This record gives sequence, structure tokens and C-alpha cells, in this order.
Amino acid sequence: MKRILSALDYGIKGSLGIWKGALIIWLASFVFMGLVKIPLRGALSAGVGFSMATERLADGIDMEILGDIGIDRLGSILFTTAGSATLASLFSFLLNIFLSGGVFDYLKDTTNKFSFPVFFSASARNFKSFFSIKLLSGLLLSVLLVFIYLFIVLFNLSASLYIKIIVLALAIVLSLLYIQILAVTDYARAKRALNPGIKGTKALEMGFKRVFSNILPFFLATVFVSAIQLVVVILAIRGIIGWVPRSGFSLFALFVATQLLYLVNVHLKIWRFGTVTDLMRQISVNPSCRQKNVIQEPCTEGGTAE
Repeated sequence: MKRILSALDYGIKGSLGIWKGALIIWLASFVFMGLVKIPLRGALSAGVGFSMATERLADGIDMEILGDIGIDRLGSILFTTAGSATLASLFSFLLNIFLSGGVFDYLKDTTNKFSFPVFFSASARNFKSFFSIKLLSGLLLSVLLVFIYLFIVLFNLSASLYIKIIVLALAIVLSLLYIQILAVTDYARAKRALNPGIKGTKALEMGFKRVFSNILPFFLATVFVSAIQLVVVILAIRGIIGWVPRSGFSLFALFVATQLLYLVNVHLKIWRFGTVTDLMRQISVNPSCRQKNVIQEPCTEGGTAE
């Protein structure tokens, strides 16, 4: 327990220390989403116009309005919407990978002062390896999510109590495995940030080996931070859904609140990164890697460069 508390403390300090990096992540996401909305808004304006159509569609599907729009314009709107969503997902994925390289580089030594040139340099240096780590682990996590969803559906459809119990148990096991894979992904990226010479696939292999051989501390720490993050997201969604802006000021306040909540979510995610990074330092065999608040390079299981 002391090990976990120490890692959580390190993660919090790292998250607070890299507040400038968190602002970069927020700003990059904000600008990017703004650029994605421009073609989508243009397509909607061209297809629907500035009439009462948008207000009527806001209340639900109106077949009369859809008929007035026409098949060609409706197809254009749907195509633009799908294309924008695809591009948004792709570039968001790449942007997350790029900026996480700078975050993990900072978390390896939180005693250093944050530097923008160092942050972006580390982001570029780690991008290729982080891409392979995120791609492979992302595919695995996606498969787990699909099976979890299928088990939940089967649980709701099944009339047999025996089958419900089995399906629920399988869904819980896969959910726990999902959390552990998150820790593996974070470990692999932290390992790569500490050892620029190793490939992403090798770092991921080491992540599986070390995290699953030290299941309890990684699992409990990741569950704790992820649970807090989930609670914050749920409360934020409930608050935003119930918030109906009735003036320009209330609309602006809603916008500010959503951006602040996104920034809080970024800090919580960095907290998890820092926690896993410190746990990696604690389980390392290399004594020089255990120095307080700093992880020296090379920091490897065997004490030699990999």
C-alpha cells in the first residue's frame, strides 16, 4: 500500500508540474476541433440553410424537412458528417500520441523545470515508438470492448439465471483485464521515454511482462485514478445535460465550464501516467532508478542499457 500511495503522490506532483503541457494539449484539441467544425458547418448551412429547419430538426427527425432538403443535399450532409468524424478521430489519435511523448518525457524527472522546446522535441522523438505501442494496445483494448459489449447484450437478452451469472462474470473479468492493459500501455510508453534506444514493440513486451508479474500495485493504482476520472466525467455529463443556457452569458459560461472539465480530465490522465511511471521506477532492479522524484537513464530491469 505504501508503494501505491507513493506512486499516486508522484503522479499528482507530476500532473501539477506539467500544467503548461496540459494547456498545450487543451489548446491543440480546441484548435483542431474548431478546424473540423468549419467544413461540417458549411455543409449544414448549404444543405439546410438559415431557416427554421435546424430548429425543427433539433426537436427530432422531421420527414417533411428531410424531404425539402432533397436526397442529393442530404447525402452531401451525411457524407461530410461521416468524413469529418473520421478525420477528427484519426487526427485526434495522432495528436494524442504525439503530445503524450512530451508528457512521459517530463514525468521521468519531475524535478526539472518544464521547457517547451524539450517537450516538443521529446514528442517528436517518441512519436514512432508511441504510435506502435498505442496502435497495438488500442487494437487489443478495442477487441476487449467489443466482447464486453456483447456480453452485456447477452446478459440482457438471456432468460436463464445461470447464463446471466456466467456472462456477467466474463464481462467483469474482461473489464479488469482492460484496466490492466491500460497500465501495460502506460508502462511501455514510460519505458520508451526512459530508454530512447528500445523499439515500441519491445517496450510493450516488457510492459506485459512487468505489469502482469506485479499485478496488484499496477491494478489498484490504475483502478483508483480511472475511477476518479470516470466519476468526474459522469458528473460533468449530468451537469452539462441539465444546463439549459437561456442567455449569451449562460452560453459562454457553459462553454468555459466544458473546457475546464476537459482540462481537469487531461490532468487526471497525466496523474495516471505519472503513477505508472513511478511504479515502474519502484519495481526496477537497478538501484539508481529508485532515487526520489527522478528516474535516471538508462533505467532498466537489469541495470544495463537495453
